[in-house]
Amino acid sequence: MTKVQKYKSSIYRKYLLGGVILGLLFPAFGIFVNLIFIKNLGLTIKNIQSIYIHEPLLWIISLAPIVLGVAGHVIGRQEINLRKANNILEDTVARRTKELSNTAEELSNQILYFESLLTNSPVAIVVLDKSQCIQSVNPAFESLFGFSEDDILFQELDPLITTDHGYSKATEFTSKVAKGEKISGIVKRKRKDGTILDLEMFGVPILVDGNIIGVFGIYHDITDYLKAKLEAERADEAKSEFLANMSHEIRTPMNGIMGMIELVLDTPINREQEDYLKTARNSAESLLQIINEILDFSKIEAGQMELENIDVDLITTIEGVAQTLAHKADEKGLELANLIAVDIPAGLQGDPGRLRQVLMNLTGNAIKFTESGEIIIKVERLDNETDKVKLKFSVIDTGIGIPFDRQEDIFSRFSQADGSTTRKYGGTGLGLAISQQIASLMGGEIGVESKPGVGSTFWFTALFDIHTGEKKRPVTVPMPLRGVRILGIDDNATNRLVLERTLIKYHARVDVIPSGKQALEALQAAQDEDDPYLLVLLDMQMPEMDGEETLKVIKSSEVGKDVEVVILTSMGKRGDAAHLKDLGGAGYLVKPVRQRQLIELIGIVLSQKNSEIFEEEKVLVTRHFLHEQKRQYGKILLVEDNPVNQKLAMALLKKEDYPFELAENGLQAVNAVRETEYNLILMDIQMPEMDGFEATQIIRESETTDRHIPIIAMTAHAMEGDRERCLGAGMDDYISKPLNHEALFTIIQKWSGRNLPEN
Repeated sequence: MTKVQKYKSSIYRKYLLGGVILGLLFPAFGIFVNLIFIKNLGLTIKNIQSIYIHEPLLWIISLAPIVLGVAGHVIGRQEINLRKANNILEDTVARRTKELSNTAEELSNQILYFESLLTNSPVAIVVLDKSQCIQSVNPAFESLFGFSEDDILFQELDPLITTDHGYSKATEFTSKVAKGEKISGIVKRKRKDGTILDLEMFGVPILVDGNIIGVFGIYHDITDYLKAKLEAERADEAKSEFLANMSHEIRTPMNGIMGMIELVLDTPINREQEDYLKTARNSAESLLQIINEILDFSKIEAGQMELENIDVDLITTIEGVAQTLAHKADEKGLELANLIAVDIPAGLQGDPGRLRQVLMNLTGNAIKFTESGEIIIKVERLDNETDKVKLKFSVIDTGIGIPFDRQEDIFSRFSQADGSTTRKYGGTGLGLAISQQIASLMGGEIGVESKPGVGSTFWFTALFDIHTGEKKRPVTVPMPLRGVRILGIDDNATNRLVLERTLIKYHARVDVIPSGKQALEALQAAQDEDDPYLLVLLDMQMPEMDGEETLKVIKSSEVGKDVEVVILTSMGKRGDAAHLKDLGGAGYLVKPVRQRQLIELIGIVLSQKNSEIFEEEKVLVTRHFLHEQKRQYGKILLVEDNPVNQKLAMALLKKEDYPFELAENGLQAVNAVRETEYNLILMDIQMPEMDGFEATQIIRESETTDRHIPIIAMTAHAMEGDRERCLGAGMDDYISKPLNHEALFTIIQKWSGRNLPEN
C-alpha cells in the first residue's frame, strides 16, 4: 500500500469510527431514558429485550450507527477530495507564479537586449507613431542627423531631415509605410547643419494584432561608399584608357615589324638571311603573344573584357586556326587536323574572335609540347536545344603530357606545368588563365585530361545562340559533288576520317585507304564495277610509298591515267607545284586544308576535266589559283597616315594584285570618293586633319540609295566598345592592327560580294 493510499485509509477509518460511536449513543440513550425514567424498570438484559419487543421504534433508532457511519465515510471522502483540490490549486498557483516570474525576467532581458541593440546599432533607427511623429531614436540616428532625442520627440520626421527638393517624395514614402507597405531605396537626406547625405533607407510598419500602430525606419549612410565607387569607376576608366593607348602604341610598330619580315621572306634571299628572318619572325610572334596576353589579363583585371554576339562561321574559324599554325606544325613534322561534327547548326552567334583566341592558345601549346605525332582540333555538340547550342572543343595531342599533381594548377595565372627557371618551353603562364576566363564568359568551362608521356586533351565548352527559325542551309559548290566517286589515300587515321566526313557532307561518295600500295587495287576494283573514281586525294607524306611515288604509279597505269589526282601535303616547299604538275597532278594544297578550299579545288579540277577550254593546257589548281578565282576586281581606297603602315598595307595589296589608291587622311579620302568610284575602303581611325569617324560620316551622307561603299575600320585599338563605335559611325566592319594577312583578305573577300560555298 502506497503512502497516499495509507493516508486515504486512515481518513476513512477516522470518520467511519466517529460516525459509528456517535450512532451508538442514540439507541443507548433511548433505552436508558425509557427504562429508568418512563418505565421505572431496572437496566437489565431482560428489560432491554422486552422494550425492543414492545417498542419497534427502537429498531429504527438502532440503525443510527450505520447511517452515521456511512455519513462519516462520505464526509471523509469529501475531506480527501477537498484536500486534493486544495493541493492541486496550491501547486497550480505556485507553478503559474514561477512561470510569470520567469516570463517577466525573460521579457525584461529581451527589453534590455533590444534596447542595447538599438542603442549600439551602427545604423540610424527611428520609431514613428501612426501620425508619423517621432517616438524614439537611437544614438546612431542622433549622430547621423545631428539632432538629440529630446529636441525632436513627438515632431514629424520628414520636415526635419528631408531636403526641400525631396520632401514630397519622402512624405509619400512614409505614408506608404503607415498604410502597411514596406519600402526601401537610395535617398538623399539632410543633417541638422544642412549637409546632404546619401542614405540607404528601409521602412517597415509596426503591427500589433494586425493593426498598424507605427513605423520603424532605418537609415544607413552610404555617402563614403558612393564616393569610393565613383572613384573606382574613374580609376577603371583611366585604366581602360591607358590600356587602349598602350594597345595602340605597341601594336603600331609591331604591325610594321611583322609585316615587313613576311614581305622580305617572300623575296629572293639566301639561306642565312632566311634563317635570320624566320628567327626574327618567331621572336616577333612570341613578343606579340606575350603583349596580347598581358593586355588581355589587364582587361580581365579591369573588368573590361566582354564578348560580342555576332555571326560565327565555325568551320572558317577552326580552319583559320589550323592554317595560321600550320607552319609551326610543319617545322616539327606534326600532323595537324580538324574534326568537326556534322550535326552542328550552321547559323551560330557568339564571339568568333575570342573563340579563335582560346583555340590558338590551346593548339599553340599542343604544338609546343609535342615532338612527334599529331594534333587534332575536335568540335562536337553536347545538347539539342532549339535556341542555343553548347559545343565542346577539344585539342588532342601526343605530347609530353602533364604531371598529375600539376593538372589542377595550370589554369592559375602565372602557373605552368614546369615552374623551374630552366624550363625548356618558356611562356608567360597567362594563356591558360585567360582562356579559362574567356570560356567562363562564353557560358562554359575548361579542363584537361593528360597522361605524362602519352599526351593531353585540353577541352572547353561554350554556348552559342542559334538564329531563330533558321534552318540548315543546303550545300552549294562550284561543281556539284553529289554522287561523284572519290578515293582518299592517307596513312593517318584521323586525316582519313576528316576527309571522309567532309566529302560525305557534300554528298560525294568517298572511299579511304591507308597506303599508296593499295591505290591501283582500289582503282581497278572500281573500274571492274563499272563505277570508276573520278578523283584521288593523295597524301604526300606516307611510309613505304610516298605520295610522289604513288602519283607516278597511278599516272603510268592504264586504270589511273585519266583519273584526276590532287596532292595534300603537310610539308609544302617551293617548286613542289611545278614538279607535281609535270608528274600529272591536277591540284595541290598544303595541310591543314580548309573545307571550303578543298571543295572549291575539287570543283575546279573536275570543271577543267569536263571543259573544252582546258583541253590543251590544264592549270594546276593551288591555293594561289583559288585566290585568283576568289578576287572580284574593283579599286580599293586605302586610307592610312602612318608611313610604315602605308608601306605594309600597300605591299599586301600588291602581293594579291588588288588595284588600290592611297589617301593619307580622312579629308583626302572624302575628296577621293567624290571623284572616283571605289569597291571598298580600308579606313584608319586616328589621322590628322580628319579622322576616320568623321570621314565615314561625310561619305555616308553623300551616298545615294542604290550605292553603298563597304568601309572597313583599321585601328590599333583593340578594346571593348571599339567595334560598336565603328559600326555606329557607319562603318561596315572592323579589323585590328597589326594587320594579319589572312584576316585582311578574308574581310576583303567578305565585302567584295562573292558567295562562297555554304556548309
